[in-house]
Amino acid sequence: MSRVTHGGNSRRLVATIGIVGAIGALGAAGTYSAFTASTATTQNISSGTLSLTAGANSLSVAASDIAPGDTIQRAITITPSGTVDAAGIKLTTAASPAPSATEPLAFAGNANSMTMTVEKCAAAPVQSGATWSCTSPTTLLNAVPVLQTDAALSGLSVTAGTPNYLRVTLALPSAAGNEFQGKATTITYTFTSDQRTGTAK
Repeated sequence: MSRVTHGGNSRRLVATIGIVGAIGALGAAGTYSAFTASTATTQNISSGTLSLTAGANSLSVAASDIAPGDTIQRAITITPSGTVDAAGIKLTTAASPAPSATEPLAFAGNANSMTMTVEKCAAAPVQSGATWSCTSPTTLLNAVPVLQTDAALSGLSVTAGTPNYLRVTLALPSAAGNEFQGKATTITYTFTSDQRTGTAK
């Protein structure tokens, strides 16, 4: 009888120790803490704008009754006007109706289709009759086909607020034949710019 009783007490003693150990572990977890600190600040960031402005524009003035050997001169001022400088200025031209062998004025497939010359002037061109004078002209495009896609106008100012004075001359070559009679086209000039290279701010 004595050995049975001792065995039962031993088991109860072990169980009691296990419970006390669990309670001690919970108590340690609940009382854990550490110092913390933080600070915050704000920074305002705003993006700039990139735009082009067309001024003193006579490109929209129509020309009629042209004949082989004629030239058509017009002037336009292009000014970067945003808060971000441009990396360069390009010119794209389009024609309507669509150029073709039967609409040859701007048709690249005809060697005698119209050509285009673009010059930069040191000052705003001055009109005298059907021509425009250009001070100290710098040729940007020289007698190229009138239809161009992203033609680089190298040498133009890309600084915001600085005007670029341009003289545009279209020419119908003297060799243009009878297939050019009675034809008409509308040329659209689109000037575009890309932003300057990214810099540290």
